Amino acid sequence: MKKKQSWWLLFLIIAVGIIIALGVLSDEPAEEANSSTNEVSLLENTDQIEHIKVFADQNVEVEKNNEDWQLVNNEQPVDTEKMNSFVSAMKDMKGEETDVKKRNVNLGFPRVTVAFTDASGEKQQISIGQLDKESNRYYVAQSEQDKIYLVDSSVIQTIPLKNQDLLQTGLLSISADALTELKIDNGTEEIVLSNEPVFSEEESLAHISGWYMHKPYQGVYSVAYSKMEEMLLGLEQIQQTGTASADEDHGLDNAAFTITFSAEEKSETLLVGNPAAENQYYVKLKGEETIYTVPTDVLDPYSYKAFDMIDHFVDIVALEVLSELKITTSAQSYNFTFDHEENDSEIKTTVHHQEETVNTEDFRAIYQSLAGLRFDEPVEDVSNEEAELTIEYTIQSQQSKITHQVSFIPLSDETYAVKTNDNPAEFSIKKEKVTKVLDQLKEIYG
Repeated sequence: MKKKQSWWLLFLIIAVGIIIALGVLSDEPAEEANSSTNEVSLLENTDQIEHIKVFADQNVEVEKNNEDWQLVNNEQPVDTEKMNSFVSAMKDMKGEETDVKKRNVNLGFPRVTVAFTDASGEKQQISIGQLDKESNRYYVAQSEQDKIYLVDSSVIQTIPLKNQDLLQTGLLSISADALTELKIDNGTEEIVLSNEPVFSEEESLAHISGWYMHKPYQGVYSVAYSKMEEMLLGLEQIQQTGTASADEDHGLDNAAFTITFSAEEKSETLLVGNPAAENQYYVKLKGEETIYTVPTDVLDPYSYKAFDMIDHFVDIVALEVLSELKITTSAQSYNFTFDHEENDSEIKTTVHHQEETVNTEDFRAIYQSLAGLRFDEPVEDVSNEEAELTIEYTIQSQQSKITHQVSFIPLSDETYAVKTNDNPAEFSIKKEKVTKVLDQLKEIYG
C-alpha cells in the first residue's frame, strides 16, 4: 500500500510541475500582449492640430503655417529638427492608463500644461506630473478624458519650456566638414590655419591632422591632431544661450578677439567681446546686429597660443618614404640609405649604413628617438647661422626627390636653435635631448 501511495505522490508532483511550467510559459506572451496593448493615444485627430501652447514658467506658442510650424510672435529662425521632434512626439504620444490620485503625483497644480487646438477650435489638453519610481515615465493627465497615464520620459522631454528651446542656437552655418581655413586674432597673435596641402603626399604621411599653421610663424607647421579635433568638434558647440540688451557694454565695437571660419564659398567672423554673467561671453557675427551670450568653454579650443596648437616635432618623416638620411656633427657623420619593398600591403625596409646592410630593428629604435625630437619653446632673432649638427632627410616622392635639412645652432651651453631648410630658426630645443640620440647612434654605429 505504501508503494502505491508513493507512486501517486510522484505522479502528483510531476503533474503539478508540468502545470506550473505551462503556466509560466503561457504567462510570458500574455504579458507581452498586454504591454503592447496597454498603451493608448492621448490625443485624437492629431492631423487636424494647428496650434500648440505650452504653459510653463515661460509660455511657448507654436502654430502651423501651411505645412511648417513656427513660433507665434517671434521672428527668430526656429530649429526645424527640434520643432518637428516636439510636434511629432506630441502627436504620437501614447501612455499606459494608471489609477492614481492627481495630488499624489504633482498633478493637483501642474507646472507644465500643453494645450492643442485644431482648425475648428476643438481643444485637448495634457498636464505633466512627476516621474514614476523607475524614473523613466511621467504621470500625465488628459483633461478631456479625465484620466492619468504613464508616458515615456523621452516624449515629455521634447516639450519646450521656453522659446529658446526651439530656436536655432548654433551661430555658424559653416560645418566642420566644409571648413577650409581658420583665422584667429586674439589681440596678441594672428593665427592662420588651413587644410590646403602644402607638402607632397609622402611628406604629409606623418602629419596626422592634415591642417597646417601659416601664421604667426614664417615657416609652415603641422597642427597637432588633438588641438585640431577640439576646434573642429567645437564648431558645432558654439551655440548661443541668450541675447543681450542693447544698453550694456559688450566690448564688441572694437573686439580684440575674432575667429573667422572659411569654407570654399563663404566666411563667417565671430566677434568676441566682454565677459558676461554666469561664465559667458558676449559675441556676435560680423555684419549682424544681434548680440548673443555663449558659454566660456565653447571658446576655449580657439584660445590657445599658436605654439600650443602645433606639433612640436623638429621634423618628422615616415621611414617608409625615406631614401637617404645624413647626420653630421663636428666629430662624426652617419650616412644611411634605404630600400623599400612592398609585399601584401606591407613595406619591408632594408637599411644600409656607409653602404653596409645593418639590422633594421636596431635602426628603427634609433629613428623613433630621432623622429620624436621635440622643440621646447619659441625663439626670436637668432643671428648665429653656424650649425653644430645637421640632419638631412631625402624623401623619394612620386615626382622627384625632396630634401629636408635641419640645422641645430648653439644658443647657449644648454640649448640649440632649430632651423629647417630656408626658414629662420623659430624654436629651441634642449641639447640633452639631441645628445641622447647621438649617443644611441655612436653606441651602435661608432
